[in-house]
Amino acid sequence: MSMLRVAVTRYKHFTNIPKFFGTRRFTQRTVQAVSDFIDFKHDKTLFKTEAYNITQAVTRMVESIIIQSSEKDHRFKIRSLQLIGSMYEETKISVPNEFDFFAVFDYDVIGERIFGLEPGCRPGFTKIRVKEISKEWLDCCQGLYLSPHICMRKFESLLPSQIADIEPITTPSGTLHGWKRRKRTFDLYWKDADGSKIEIAVDIMPAFPVIYRDLPTTLREACTDTRMHEIGPNQACFLIPRSCEHYYEGKCWHNSFAHAESELIRKMDAGKKKCHRVLKQLFTDDLMGKSGFLTSYALKSAIMYKSKKEFNNELDFLLYIFIHFAKCFDQTCMPTYFLTKTNVWKNIIEHRTQNIWDTKFLYDFHVKRQIIERIDKDELKDPSCFPAWNVAVILEFWRRMMILFIVLFCRAKSSMALDFAFSLIDDAHSKSNQFYMERLKDWKINWLVAAPQFDVMTLRKNHRKVIRALDIPVYTELVDELQKYKLLDMRALNSLVLNNQYAFEAGDNTFINLDVRRHSNVYMPHTSSCKSEALLLRQLYTNR
Repeated sequence: MSMLRVAVTRYKHFTNIPKFFGTRRFTQRTVQAVSDFIDFKHDKTLFKTEAYNITQAVTRMVESIIIQSSEKDHRFKIRSLQLIGSMYEETKISVPNEFDFFAVFDYDVIGERIFGLEPGCRPGFTKIRVKEISKEWLDCCQGLYLSPHICMRKFESLLPSQIADIEPITTPSGTLHGWKRRKRTFDLYWKDADGSKIEIAVDIMPAFPVIYRDLPTTLREACTDTRMHEIGPNQACFLIPRSCEHYYEGKCWHNSFAHAESELIRKMDAGKKKCHRVLKQLFTDDLMGKSGFLTSYALKSAIMYKSKKEFNNELDFLLYIFIHFAKCFDQTCMPTYFLTKTNVWKNIIEHRTQNIWDTKFLYDFHVKRQIIERIDKDELKDPSCFPAWNVAVILEFWRRMMILFIVLFCRAKSSMALDFAFSLIDDAHSKSNQFYMERLKDWKINWLVAAPQFDVMTLRKNHRKVIRALDIPVYTELVDELQKYKLLDMRALNSLVLNNQYAFEAGDNTFINLDVRRHSNVYMPHTSSCKSEALLLRQLYTNR
């Protein structure tokens, strides 16, 4: 297996390179190549069927189901449905087959005297305290707090178990039929006038509406105040029954800014939306193995940070997105736009970290041997450190992939060359899958796929140079394959991987800097949680 043979001392930090603020300067040929590539890929993201009638029909059918069903219990009566997500944002790709709605309760949690809002156990969550335990909410409480789990179950119990018998909705372009229900998800199908069929999934999330400016100051952040005010003075956020824990004793409700996010994305100009759709196709397609780190929400979070900045061309916008991702992978944290103290990747890191490209493991014997050779043995005595190393290596792989994209786009000579590069990435992905699955199918090390976020952050901070110098076999094979066709600038690639900066001569000395300047903004997980509180109380009760 070939290795990335680069002497670390070969590349020094660039100190005399002019730093361009604002729009980066590239040759017209490169800018045109990227623009043509975006146009070519964007055509494949467009709907092949008319979407307006589908959206109207889905909204009408779901609205009639939800509002009528919720009347069985006045506490969970639904006032309206709020369309959110990619269909509202106009960034859905390929097929209009997924819809997301907030089912907005007709209840004022701030105005009602029996409720009080308190900070949750971690940023981004709120507890709804029932001040006066009444018979009305007694069966929905856990202790003194309104339980998100109980409320969700009661809401789901109100929904009809069968929806296949619901009267179809007919439009000039087709007919919408009910099919089946899965908890709070409705499966429908659309039949075009020509007989073609589209299966549609509709996700319903119950939510308490709250005007953001009416929230207590203890539940707000200064940056959130500013960003919400920029969208509109009376913007609402929502408290949804998605608990702080994957655990039935969690008491916290999630503070959702999904509607504000959708408004922000919807108001972006057409050029940024075009890039958004193309990146979504590249990141969430099988090409990238549907990585847990490159979800559509992670992409949306990155784009929101750059949504208000002005760009002269698509290349400039794409570079900012790739750089944002690379820095986030380096920090082990991708903050959300409205809640900067939360990490989009927290649950992925701690509960369901997947390896690159659908393979189960990246942390193989080759990488482990390099780590053992470069790290003090005393630090590796505790077996619990290896899960953190596994996640750290996976994050490093994806940091390098973002750098790889930066280099590919910065030296692009034609749209065909870019398309060919991504086809090679797809081929390398398939071969790597088969190779590593064969090598690792008998290994019994499944416990290596996840680790506490704090451990991974600390490890990457303390051993950043060691991690950057690792030879990661899958990445090296991919680089070698691309270099066979002279698609990469190896000096730029290695300099960005090892030193985080490079000046592209083809771009009139355009400077790329991946250094993270504000480490204090990185979210540090809280030690306490609803789960730990419940376990402590249970322990105290047992000791009695």
